[in-house]
Amino acid sequence: MATAILGSRSQPDDERSFDGAVSIEAAFLLVALSHELRTRLAAISADLRLTERQGAVLYHVDAPRGTSIKELAGRLHCDPANLSTTIEKMQQGGFVERYAAEHDRRVSLVFLTKSGNSVRKRLLHELSLAANPLTRLSENEQHALHGLLRQALGR
Repeated sequence: MATAILGSRSQPDDERSFDGAVSIEAAFLLVALSHELRTRLAAISADLRLTERQGAVLYHVDAPRGTSIKELAGRLHCDPANLSTTIEKMQQGGFVERYAAEHDRRVSLVFLTKSGNSVRKRLLHELSLAANPLTRLSENEQHALHGLLRQALGR
């Protein structure tokens, strides 16, 4: 996707004439990386008879403490109302349970069931086996990139 938007770069980095060129290209490279990883998540989720969003929910639910629907929606960049439909289907499938938070009964917390935790482990295992472009980086480079991305996102 980013390649289609940016085209191929024939000009060396030091010949770019405008400020911010590296950060703009880095942003488009992150979009391309994100697309590649989401495509893998969708394929692996489908193999596990899940939608991509359901796979992402399993990945993002904090197993021991549960995760609020609002927090999940923020992590998945979607509307909480739309996510509620996904959570309901996952409840019907036996992957998650939803409970009101003790501190605020208006807040719904999502927890993995035993089945959901098992499928999550399979999902993570399959994701670790899938060709991941980040494995081209050394372990130190992966840690450095992780830190830089968290810093860039303010996390």
